Amino acid sequence: MGKKGLGKLSVFGICDTIEVVSVKNGLKNHFKMNLEDIRNSQGEYEPEIVLKNEQTDDEKGTILYLKNIRRKSAFDLDKIALSISKKFLIFDEMKTSLYLNESNEIPVTNDLKFRELKTQFEWTFPDKKYESEYEHWKDIQGTIFTLETPVKDTEMRGLYLTSRGKIVNTADFYGARDNDQFHSYVTGYLEVDFIDDFDEDVISTDRHSLNWENE
Repeated sequence: MGKKGLGKLSVFGICDTIEVVSVKNGLKNHFKMNLEDIRNSQGEYEPEIVLKNEQTDDEKGTILYLKNIRRKSAFDLDKIALSISKKFLIFDEMKTSLYLNESNEIPVTNDLKFRELKTQFEWTFPDKKYESEYEHWKDIQGTIFTLETPVKDTEMRGLYLTSRGKIVNTADFYGARDNDQFHSYVTGYLEVDFIDDFDEDVISTDRHSLNWENE
């Protein structure tokens, strides 16, 4: 996803057991990881291998099972799907769905975060009619929307930036305070993958903002 990776062990924050089942090129692999086993391991931890390169006719893809969930309250899959859609921009290339106990499929899509918005105007980038002196102008892609009514979700108010499908700057107006009332009607995103090719890392550790002091 980026220079800092995806944080494959982060899901242990809510569960004790993870199972990964993956199919590629007609071969299935399946392994388990347990938090307590990892903590008690001596030296290098090795996941429990359930299947290794087993021939299969199953469709290619990966399933991630989160088991022994520590959370006591109920899960709202719709809200979780919406939250994931806000964090990533990869779902045109990677079909993703959430399930609770292997039922109630909830698809996660790129446009899920914009689906309930009443769009009035839309601008897509790059576009030749806009100023293009910036050296990376052709590398910037995205869409800016203005709505008929104010953006209710403050997390969506403003423009957010993504690189390699993951947010690198949460929605903001980047110091432009010319019209606060207008800002309440604006949302959108810009893809700026080229920043990962800079010699200096300009992405903060939490990937919530860029280092704007970098030249």
